Amino acid sequence: MRFLDNDSSYSLVADFNLSMNDEEVLLLLYLPMMGGKAYSLYRYFLSSSLLKEEEYSFLTIDLLSDLDYDQETFLDSLRRLEALGLIETFYRQASQNKDSHYIYKLFPPATPRKFFDDIILSSLLKKMVGEKRMARLKMIFLKAKDKKPKGYSELTSSFKEVFSLEDIEKEEDSEMIKDKNYKAIAEIDLATLKKALKDRKIPLSIFSKNIKDVRDLIALYMIPLNEGVEIIEKNIDSAGVFYFEEFKKDIRSYRSYLRDDNKKDDNYKGGKFYQILTTISPEQYLSIRLNAKAPAYMLDEIEKIKKETGLPNALINVVLDYSFRKTDNRFVELYIEKVAYSILSNNITSPYEAMTFLNEQDYRMKNEKKVKVDNKGEEKDDIDVKSLLDKVIS
Repeated sequence: MRFLDNDSSYSLVADFNLSMNDEEVLLLLYLPMMGGKAYSLYRYFLSSSLLKEEEYSFLTIDLLSDLDYDQETFLDSLRRLEALGLIETFYRQASQNKDSHYIYKLFPPATPRKFFDDIILSSLLKKMVGEKRMARLKMIFLKAKDKKPKGYSELTSSFKEVFSLEDIEKEEDSEMIKDKNYKAIAEIDLATLKKALKDRKIPLSIFSKNIKDVRDLIALYMIPLNEGVEIIEKNIDSAGVFYFEEFKKDIRSYRSYLRDDNKKDDNYKGGKFYQILTTISPEQYLSIRLNAKAPAYMLDEIEKIKKETGLPNALINVVLDYSFRKTDNRFVELYIEKVAYSILSNNITSPYEAMTFLNEQDYRMKNEKKVKVDNKGEEKDDIDVKSLLDKVIS
């Protein structure tokens, strides 16, 4: 259980200033989710970060007194801020030479576009404020960009027209430039893919911003790296233009079905089933489940999950299998996404851990449900898909 060291001091790190737009986002989008206590704590930290630490000592006991918080209120507020990506917390225990000390690293809120594109943040806000208010907030923040002045044509130069991308590409993976939020961990290292492309004399500049999408697709469909590079090369024309959509089609058609002896049979249970889940791609899993090639809308969905969550293939397979079982073998995108984000938010990294976690969720929900008895005296689960959607991420 987490505790707070009342005798500690603390430092604040805030390498940013809130803009007016940040203030609006914080007040209108984040406040309904974090609540007033957490909002006050964030503002207190921001204001305190402007003070010179050498002139003013930050003590935890003073913080609690200033805000009139007890330990429970403070820790609850801090956890909310951490969960929303606004604070990271570090702690050093007291030793013979040093007192106990916290470091609170503050982060600005997401931009409106990133906020509404994030399914977790936007879903939570919608749950808190309701559909009508959510629609108004979207109208406020997602206004169309100003159009070009009437009668004028735009002459603005692009970055590529002025600067060379070669040096930038070399530094793209640098640890100095890192986006804290929405970081996805893929199964193929980007640097390895780039090296393979350079070995084949394929310039990285042709990919514009979608080289990470290329990497994710190769990983998702479990294409060997050298063959993935060949598919890339196939979709580059003589003028050096890369056709991403054609590349995606070729990736999807690389594998059609597993062999017949891997389709639904006794192997599809128990240990053999677990082994299958951990060794095939999500596209192959869908082919087994459907006994046919997966339609495009299903492939779009698993590609979206891969891109947004970075879950490895085995975990996506667990998500798909669980979702099919819980929705009467239907492919319900919203349900699949909620299960995927439930796995992600609980920091689950192995298929076995994911299956155990989901089974525990089932057990908990069954204990909460009323069990109906049919005329034959057999027990049935009163499955309510809507409530299941809500509870699976709780």
